[in-house]
Amino acid sequence: MSLKKDWMNGSNALSHSSESMGPLSAILFLALLCVALAAVLAVAQRRFYVWEDPRIEDVENILPGANCGACGLPGCHSFAENVVDGSIRPGKCPVGGPSMAEDIASMLGIDAGSEERKIARLLCAGGSDVALQAAHYEGAESCRAATQLPLIEPGHLR
Repeated sequence: MSLKKDWMNGSNALSHSSESMGPLSAILFLALLCVALAAVLAVAQRRFYVWEDPRIEDVENILPGANCGACGLPGCHSFAENVVDGSIRPGKCPVGGPSMAEDIASMLGIDAGSEERKIARLLCAGGSDVALQAAHYEGAESCRAATQLPLIEPGHLR
């Protein structure tokens, strides 16, 4: 058989055998590929398995889940890891409150500890007696006066 196209009748010499197996062979190939890739994933899962203490998930489920960082850690999962590890007390979470800290402490059999609640206090009240004057300001006298000024549309200042 010749691989050249027969220009007289417009057919390919090898096309007769490949047309009948086209869809079936593609489906069979994809099925075998899926089985092979599933086997690779199963082996990789067992090979690279990382054990994590199941108490971490239990503590994380008790936490409020705000991931606020108020405890000084990046999120609730990191806080749970440190509580289970013993490097931090459950009372360090200000969002959950003392009842949550007691629940975690009783589950782990440790002391809940306590944390003094910290509240932000702004020292600048806007007056010249509190804040240093670093420059001379010549603008609106108050915020109310500033709202009465006409708006300048972007692009009109040139």
